[in-house]
Amino acid sequence: MAFGKRGFEKLEHERKRLENEETDVKKVLAANAYRIEWLSECMDWLRKVDEERHKIENLEKRYKERERTRTINQGQSCGLLQSSWCLDLKIRMKIKRIANLRKQIKLDTIRNQSAPALPDRFIKRGALKIDDFPSLNNYVDVLFLKLLVKDGRDKCARVCIWGPSGVGKTTVLENVHDRFCELTNTDQPFDVIFWVTMTEEKGVGDIQYILEKQLGLQADELMSNYERAEIIAKELENKSYLLFIDQVSSEIDLVRIGIRKGQHGRVVLGRSGCYYDDEIGERGESWKQEDIKIEGMCEDDALKMFRKIVNSNKDVMKNEEIKRIATLIVRECGGIPQSIKTVAFNLEKESDPAVWWATLSRFANS
Repeated sequence: MAFGKRGFEKLEHERKRLENEETDVKKVLAANAYRIEWLSECMDWLRKVDEERHKIENLEKRYKERERTRTINQGQSCGLLQSSWCLDLKIRMKIKRIANLRKQIKLDTIRNQSAPALPDRFIKRGALKIDDFPSLNNYVDVLFLKLLVKDGRDKCARVCIWGPSGVGKTTVLENVHDRFCELTNTDQPFDVIFWVTMTEEKGVGDIQYILEKQLGLQADELMSNYERAEIIAKELENKSYLLFIDQVSSEIDLVRIGIRKGQHGRVVLGRSGCYYDDEIGERGESWKQEDIKIEGMCEDDALKMFRKIVNSNKDVMKNEEIKRIATLIVRECGGIPQSIKTVAFNLEKESDPAVWWATLSRFANS
């Protein structure tokens, strides 16, 4: 009888210790969700704890019932003695089982395990400097200031940079991206800055992978894109972020990626057109978007860019006739940097004015 009471008290003590351990494990998991390698082991251990909890409750119920029976009978029959002995034995075994279960979880190791080092939150693109071309660099200043403004009403606002192919959208975006990356900690309004370059093959999962990698999330390969989106959304819930998505050719469902309205972030898209569907995502969330169209460079900047390339061969630009043709060719390029560079590199070693006239003629007839 003495052991029965002591055994029950010991069982209660071990149960409380197990519950405390369970609480600690859940706290560690919550703080390191999807980052620690112990996730599977912890979840399996918690499942075992839950199973043992039901068995402990059953033993406690049987013990209390036995004590009531003893009080009523004022003694013990042979059957009751045998039943009590069996129950005491089960309690002894359960105490050992609980103690072993507590030892199975290496909580100190898990608690002391640091999460994997996060990648650099600000990875510069190495943008081509365009300070010498004000008509293009002005777009950098405008977009930078627009993204820098902190306005609660503009949470997760979208900005779409658009214009014809080769006009310099990527160059502008990369310069804005790098300018933010260069800010000091005291001036930096964002916790993390992402860059995604789209291709025809890339989809939602590919964008999620880039975000997961920079956030330090270790997504299970068996997870669906929906599950990954929920994890990303939770991770970004209290983060201020800036997401650049360049070379967008079709509408992107931000909700399916994990970007949600109400988060402290901004999304910048670079695309050839400004098509935009007000209602995006399976949840039909409406997003505020601003469009910035990039026009061609002014003629002075276009000539400056052209001459900067061609002047590598100084003999070519000594020819006055070629200088006049160069102005006409640059004008035909319409201020498109990509066209200007292509023509300039093709002509930088050509000293024959006839070749330059032929190039101008092709432009005029195209």
